[in-house]
Amino acid sequence: MHKPLSLLILLIVFSSFQIAKAQQEKSSERLIYNAELAAELSKMAEIDQIAANKPKGEYAKLSEEEFEAFQDSVYRTHEKRLRKIIEQYGFPGYDRVGKEGSADFWRMVQHSDHDPAFQKLVLDKMLPEVKNNNAEAEKYGYLVDRVNLNTGKPQLYGTQLAYRSNTGQPYPRNLSDSSNVNKRRMELGMEPLEDYLNKISKFHYQMNRQRYMQQGITGPTLYPQGAFSGASTEDNHGTFITQSLNDTLAKRIRNYLTSEYLTANDLEIITQEQRKFQLFQIDLNNDGEKEVFVNFITPYFCGSGGCTILLLSKNLELLTKFTVMKTPLYVEKAMKNGWRILLIRSQGELKELFYENGSYTTNPSVVNKAAYDAPGEGATILFNENFTGAKTYSF
Repeated sequence: MHKPLSLLILLIVFSSFQIAKAQQEKSSERLIYNAELAAELSKMAEIDQIAANKPKGEYAKLSEEEFEAFQDSVYRTHEKRLRKIIEQYGFPGYDRVGKEGSADFWRMVQHSDHDPAFQKLVLDKMLPEVKNNNAEAEKYGYLVDRVNLNTGKPQLYGTQLAYRSNTGQPYPRNLSDSSNVNKRRMELGMEPLEDYLNKISKFHYQMNRQRYMQQGITGPTLYPQGAFSGASTEDNHGTFITQSLNDTLAKRIRNYLTSEYLTANDLEIITQEQRKFQLFQIDLNNDGEKEVFVNFITPYFCGSGGCTILLLSKNLELLTKFTVMKTPLYVEKAMKNGWRILLIRSQGELKELFYENGSYTTNPSVVNKAAYDAPGEGATILFNENFTGAKTYSF
């Protein structure tokens, strides 16, 4: 009577012991520092940095095409191993490979731009480790920005930069909601964006000091404190850029908008808060007469893809109505068909807008990506809320 019951109890106890032992072994496995893996990541990171930096030593003898092929080979080979590591361990945090090993893994993922889907996979695996203080929150922010730009989205933390060719000043590429960027950065323990950019600017200037001195640039161009705080443009910069200041012209533009451009139905719908614009005067065809850009900045004139910008002649005749435009707008020194080339970022890519048959291309989203990633030296920057400081008018 009791023998079967005793055997059942014994079996239950044994099974419970085995389950507990397996869980303990699994937990121990997760927590054991893997010195071999950390060492492997360190060696991989050394090669990664050779590929990521300016070629030196034997690598300096390679042609540009050969070094680019070497870079691509390193990044793709490393990604295959990194993928196996993420599949086996998840994101390798401090407990698994230490802070240096975790940073090495992250850095190589940053360089896997050829495979944004893999970067996104790592990002998803990294987040729980960040929440458990087992990975660095700031590095998570860098990877978020990298993934966003690589998938056509704006970055959130302003970590991925380009440089103004005429001053060497860094600026975030395609930054979302810049007035709140420092709030987002603070959540990850990151310093204010203007402090970060100014450090980069000083370093970049020193690295290229001789070239900039020859151009008459005697020091790094820095952002003022609070440049990304969400304060008004006037508060941030003290003065507005000269090309945006013309009260007489602004009055003429008001008359044009209300009597010619907008319909009676528009004027009935648009509230006073929505009736705002900025202007910028610039000679686009070297005829000595300045054309006028009119930048609408309120929701009535904007959609998810961007806002409407008008290009008017000196006599306020409509030359081009641009749609889905996300400022800043760049006016290159280079010309095509007798008019200066315009640059705008659309869908995460730099687009060239050419003047043809009496008008510029109106929609940047239908234009192919430019062959370069940043404006040329001496390009004029229009309507950059963090840099240019254009005055806002009402109509």
